[in-house]
Amino acid sequence: MNDACIKSVGNTRTWPMVFKSSSMLKLVQQISIILPHIALIKVAIAICNDPEVIALEEELKFPISLLPSKALETLYNESSWFYLSWPLIEKLLPWMKPKCAKIKRRSQNEGEISCESYWDSADKPYEAKVRFPLCILSSKRWEKLILKKAANCSIAKNLQKQLVDVVRYLFSEIEKWKQDHDPIVSSYARIPSIFHWKSCGTIDWLKTAKTLIRDESIHIANRFILACYYCLGDEIERLWSTMKDYEKQCFAEISSSVIAKIWTSWIARGDSLNYNRIAYGYPDSPLGVRGFFTKLTPTKKQEWLTSAVRFRTLQYDDLCYCLSCIDENVKEKLFEACSRQILEYFLEWPMQPFFLQMAASLWKYLDEKEFQYLLDVIVYQRILVGWCGFNYIELLREFWNQSTAVCKEYVMMSSFYPSLKIIIDYDYKKPFPKKELVQSNEQDYLFFTSLGIRFMYFIGKFQHLTEDNEINDIL
Repeated sequence: MNDACIKSVGNTRTWPMVFKSSSMLKLVQQISIILPHIALIKVAIAICNDPEVIALEEELKFPISLLPSKALETLYNESSWFYLSWPLIEKLLPWMKPKCAKIKRRSQNEGEISCESYWDSADKPYEAKVRFPLCILSSKRWEKLILKKAANCSIAKNLQKQLVDVVRYLFSEIEKWKQDHDPIVSSYARIPSIFHWKSCGTIDWLKTAKTLIRDESIHIANRFILACYYCLGDEIERLWSTMKDYEKQCFAEISSSVIAKIWTSWIARGDSLNYNRIAYGYPDSPLGVRGFFTKLTPTKKQEWLTSAVRFRTLQYDDLCYCLSCIDENVKEKLFEACSRQILEYFLEWPMQPFFLQMAASLWKYLDEKEFQYLLDVIVYQRILVGWCGFNYIELLREFWNQSTAVCKEYVMMSSFYPSLKIIIDYDYKKPFPKKELVQSNEQDYLFFTSLGIRFMYFIGKFQHLTEDNEINDIL
């Protein structure tokens, strides 16, 4: 395997001390060291960079790897609605015919796609593509290719299914990176050598950015904007000094980026840097958090971090970094305001194995409503759709067992409790009661969110569901 494709995978990482208890410190420090997936991650990165895999992704145009085919089969019906982040919708527009789907912008960063239930004969060549995320066949095609690549690797057969899951997670990492760097340098995102990977299977965004900034094959204006977004003052000065006068003037006139304008004013006219404006100037993910966060006042740190955690715009690494930069009083206020959102981070790859330890340290901040919300997420957005690669059933049971009597009583009095009890009482020897779980829900719809895609589906359309053993594949 080409070592250039697995930069930094072999290097373990020490996480900062961000929590009070020594047990939590040990937990965070060990995350990238004890993960059982490290060997699989190296192989998975090589598969992500395989030319045939890249070619299929480019052919499909859409990140088909985001959801397993079995999850799509669970969610699909003619009335499904899909709420997508706007960058993903823009990927669909060039090859989507008007009669195939209706698109409506709901907000600055989110749009709605509802699929039509009819097709003209002339639309047939487009059907397979346009019906994604309904496109189960394309998802299965992707999975078949990844399994073929896995079979050619020196991986035990019983680990090949797990390898597919790891590849899926890595593709999600790449797609998230592409969304947050679009349109600056996203066109370079399928060049295998650009990404620096951490041992836990996530992209090191800062190292990757520095690699791109020093890549002279990329236009200097794009590299300058990237340096501005990451608040890399030394690189900003270096690039500015190499730009020709007409390039500087042109860039200053046409750049629409608030962040780039602030840094351009600083370097061109000597204006002071307004770090509050920088902090709130990012349209989505705050790429330069490590450059501006420490410059904020304690009050602004608390306000900004609370907002960033609530809206899940921070990468986990950056969350840890910010927590290491605030005092205990600010940290206490953050935990009081965002304990549920912090725990949601630990329901995602690769943090799931540490969810329960984190929950144990945050119980005093978690109220009954937020506790039930987390249970609902685990049941309907993880277990029901058979979200791959992790045993969320056992996580749910232990989370319930850990909970306080007050939290248990609140949930037991709610309409959600029958759904929860189905999972708690589930016998692994029997088929998973998917249909019963859906019917126990009192709402007329359910939803599942994955990387900017919100799948909304209606219970009345679930007649095709059958009892099955698919869930047992991950247990």
